[in-house]
Amino acid sequence: MNTTQHTLVVGLQFGDEGKGKIIDSLVDDFDAVVRFNGGANAGHTIYYKGQKIALHQIPSGVLNKHVLNIISHGLLLNLSLLVEEMNGLDAFSIKLTSKNFCISPLCTLVMPWHIAMDRATSGTQIGTTVKGIGPASADRINRRGIRLIDLFAEDFEKRFMDEGVIQNNILKVFGGDTLDLKKEYTLLVKSFEQIRGYVLDVYDLLNSLTKNNKRILFEAAQGMMLDVFNGTYPYVTSSVCDPSSVTQGTGYVFPLKKIGVLKPYLTVVGAREVPTEIFSTTADIIREKGNEYGATTGRPRRIGWIDIPMLRYVLQHGIDEFALMKLDVLTNIDEIQVCTAYWDVHIDEEIRYTPGYNDGLKHITKVYESFPAWKEDISGMSKFEDLPKNAKAFIKGIERYLDKKISYISTGVNKEDLIVR
Repeated sequence: MNTTQHTLVVGLQFGDEGKGKIIDSLVDDFDAVVRFNGGANAGHTIYYKGQKIALHQIPSGVLNKHVLNIISHGLLLNLSLLVEEMNGLDAFSIKLTSKNFCISPLCTLVMPWHIAMDRATSGTQIGTTVKGIGPASADRINRRGIRLIDLFAEDFEKRFMDEGVIQNNILKVFGGDTLDLKKEYTLLVKSFEQIRGYVLDVYDLLNSLTKNNKRILFEAAQGMMLDVFNGTYPYVTSSVCDPSSVTQGTGYVFPLKKIGVLKPYLTVVGAREVPTEIFSTTADIIREKGNEYGATTGRPRRIGWIDIPMLRYVLQHGIDEFALMKLDVLTNIDEIQVCTAYWDVHIDEEIRYTPGYNDGLKHITKVYESFPAWKEDISGMSKFEDLPKNAKAFIKGIERYLDKKISYISTGVNKEDLIVR
């Protein structure tokens, strides 16, 4: 059995790196795409015939009709939003069938009380998408979550109502809005009936694909700096976002090629300190050119320069290849900065990046190298040698600092706007 054909695409920063486009660009060489972590708080953007499609729970392989798109049990599933997302694909004549789309019955559901709790508690304080992911994760770990498989049970209505009463009482304590349980139950069952034909044992399916030498592309959500254990805690998501999340979210241990996706600058949302944040009109220019607004919330993203010490930190997770996205956004920028080191002025030494520790130390100086930008339009370029001299120098500078080749370079929003080296 050959399992080395499997590949993981994972974000190396704070999410929004461009994973959707890389999946869409690679998918023709694969048999299946699997979403296995996060939930509707993710926003993976792909373009179809020049039109933008934002996917939140459905894998980004949907544009290829020959690829099987799988939602595994690690994803926290919001049924009503999933139905909306499926219906939204109809506008693009993208049809999901039981032959190209399936859902694990072991997915934990994001219930309406989870969203209400998110609004009432940490969601607004930390800056989450308020999609109920944190509270749903807490219930999953606390062994009281409702899973998709539970909706097939004859006594599910009683379980829903019993749990809903408890959750309404908790919401009262936190000052949240209580729910009309009969209404919410009716809405949930309606959504369930629309997706129940897609429910399939994903454990057996993944095992069968692997045994038959089929190639699987695993699509991670968020980015590694948002990992609940290894990210900028507490300003993180509630999911595991590093490469180990594949095992947790699917139940299998696969040898994987790991492609790490990053942008040539940094974007973040929510309340956290950003060591390389840009506080000039340059940030506004990058935000507008890169359309740096949340695919899930529409929030403007904060902009920073690319952070090499941070990337060195995440590289410890064994990334094999890099994909550099949105290089075209930096065209005509006056000057590009790259943070190359953190320097502790108290001990007069360079120190490594450690999330949640270095960020709060005001005596740390960030060391930058400046790169001249380029004026030439690079949109749609597909050969590295065609890039302007300054663009190539910038890319080679990043490779030098990270000691790793950048294998994929995005030069525009379309699938074809990609340099493969």
